[in-house]
Amino acid sequence: MIDVVQFIKEAGMFFLATSENGQPKQRPFGGVMLLNGRIYFDTNTEKAVYKQMAANPQVSLCAFSKGCWIRIEGRAVPDHSPETLDAITERNPMLKKLREKEGDIFTSLYLEDATVEFHSGEKCESWKL
Repeated sequence: MIDVVQFIKEAGMFFLATSENGQPKQRPFGGVMLLNGRIYFDTNTEKAVYKQMAANPQVSLCAFSKGCWIRIEGRAVPDHSPETLDAITERNPMLKKLREKEGDIFTSLYLEDATVEFHSGEKCESWKL
């Protein structure tokens, strides 16, 4: 089993897929981290992506690096606790600057009931997080 968070960090970004009115929506995200045994990412609560996850929390993340790719599917659960946001903000200088500039319009989400697929060449591994 690979270190999922490390793989995504080495990829530099991941793509997050949500849905809106039955149509898939994807966009690149840059930050992911492991906190309290959970995979977290952040978003602006005023963006469409946050509203899409509120309406349908089932998401899929995908990242590609060094000829391999990973897909994680699960439920995005908001964590509005100040402790979590502070911990994540301290580890992410870009988010810290945005939070200082724009205020508390950011929130963190973690993946629950997630399934991971890791593909390297012809080999595919899958497991639950």
